[in-house]
Amino acid sequence: MAFEAAAAKAPARRGRAGVPRRVMDPTCGGGAFLLAALDQFVARGLAPVDALARVAGHDIDDGAVRATRQAIEAWAEREGVRPGDRPEMDVRLSDALTVAVEPGQRPDVVLGNPPFATPLRGDGLPESAHTLRLEHAELLGPYADLAAVHLLHAVRSVMSQQGEEGEGGVVAFVLPQSLLSSRDVAGLREWLRSSAPTTHVWASDQLEFEANVRVFAPVLSVGGTASTTQTWAEQVAGALGVPHVDLDLEHGTLADLATATAGFRDEYYALAEAVGEESALGTGHPRLATVGAIDPLSFSWGSMPLRFAKQAWHRPVIDEDRIPSAKREWFARQRQPKVLLPTQSKIFEPYVDRNGSVLPVTPVISVHAAAEDLDRIAAVLLAPPVVAWAHRRWFGAALAINAIKLAAKDVVTIPLPPDRARWDEAASLVPMGPAALPEIAALMTQAYRSDDSLLRYWLDRAPISGDRLSE
Repeated sequence: MAFEAAAAKAPARRGRAGVPRRVMDPTCGGGAFLLAALDQFVARGLAPVDALARVAGHDIDDGAVRATRQAIEAWAEREGVRPGDRPEMDVRLSDALTVAVEPGQRPDVVLGNPPFATPLRGDGLPESAHTLRLEHAELLGPYADLAAVHLLHAVRSVMSQQGEEGEGGVVAFVLPQSLLSSRDVAGLREWLRSSAPTTHVWASDQLEFEANVRVFAPVLSVGGTASTTQTWAEQVAGALGVPHVDLDLEHGTLADLATATAGFRDEYYALAEAVGEESALGTGHPRLATVGAIDPLSFSWGSMPLRFAKQAWHRPVIDEDRIPSAKREWFARQRQPKVLLPTQSKIFEPYVDRNGSVLPVTPVISVHAAAEDLDRIAAVLLAPPVVAWAHRRWFGAALAINAIKLAAKDVVTIPLPPDRARWDEAASLVPMGPAALPEIAALMTQAYRSDDSLLRYWLDRAPISGDRLSE
């Protein structure tokens, strides 16, 4: 897959279009990518002996290097290349991040599956990766994954060849989907959009490896011209079937109606100190809302237990007198009418707190607006085109592949619909609660002038019973 797409985008070499001059895997493991490259070289008409001279690999594991060498030798034997005719194999026990490549030996295609190690676990990055990260701190944050370091190095390696010969090249890596949204890779993603734009993307919603991680594989055209303005997240979401939808800003955004905030660790601990059961504290106190207690247009407080601060609660409320003085201002803001929006869900699941009687726990977002606008805001958040737009825009940020996660600052960037009449009609149904969800979704699809495919996408994801869908 990766080699075929990469080779298709490689520049013409020595009069043979689509055949790279040199393919390198910087973390070759057992040699799977190099074997695929050899097969594709032959499929494109190159003699096996010439193909052997065009692949190179590195690995820091001696066993991996031996395995790769043995695999390539077996390939050469199968292709009928006699031992005396074979070129010297360029598969080294070395760290690709530190190897100086000789002029004329620089790769124009780099393929691989670099290690996914993160500085957040274990002993951090290897010294070579740490040094390279520091040299490019504007592109890689302190918690950038080792795979991101290898990606940057690979692109720069192809760029150096490009500078020597005036030709472009290709990088195709299998990467963890965490790189789609990692804050510490944001600079790298932005740099790559202009320096090595993505021409193809492969992605999987399955766990392809033994490690509990989902992956994607971008094919980057080093020195190429971007053919799309989509981010990596949007491209991967599209590859996995998330509908594309254009929402313009001509009619404004939620920032025109509302502000959005979310508590942090300090607010969490402040609530943990003040929480208690209603049976003990008495009625009239604000109710506590966790993510698990909120569903679209409904709040399950009191009907089922919820967990907070490592404890199960039945009817948790907050004793205002026990809120620390430093958090009283935050507490007062939360006592106002608002729309509560949990994250990490398949669709947006707003709940309208009309009298400010609910206190949200991180990561529930509070959307504050005038009382007459709360239902209109909830309708926007329930709109199928908005859900698809957000799913593509922030794809990869959530813990689950099908979930959507966004920050409070992102909520107010959601565009408003052009059809005000349909929007108002949908908002008028919000007080009816969950029973009105399908009709609200249908009206908001029309309000954004989208087609029924967006509505079907939303209905497939919505936590609504089959009976309700058929009404």
